[in-house]
Amino acid sequence: MKTFSYAGMFLLTWIATANLAFGQQDTKAAPPKQDDKKQEKQEEKDPKVMIGKASYMIGRNFAGQLKSSGVELNLEEFLKGMKDVGADKDSAISDKEANEVMMWFD
Repeated sequence: MKTFSYAGMFLLTWIATANLAFGQQDTKAAPPKQDDKKQEKQEEKDPKVMIGKASYMIGRNFAGQLKSSGVELNLEEFLKGMKDVGADKDSAISDKEANEVMMWFD
């Protein structure tokens, strides 16, 4: 199992976000059908749909970076941590314990 530090996590998050922001696209994708193009234009007008798609792509990019680095995580706990931050909840782990865990993981 490979490990990483807080700096590594930050770097991976930045890479995933940068990949999305700079429009890295799958060049192997089949061209969209006419009906798909019409639906895409309608969806582009809906911010909720676009935020959902952006969120999904950031998640895929981030997970892809972790997977290619050989990092092993408990996905449920990882998502719980992200949800807790999004909901402005306090950490389920103390700062001291978090440092101890990251030192073990690093």
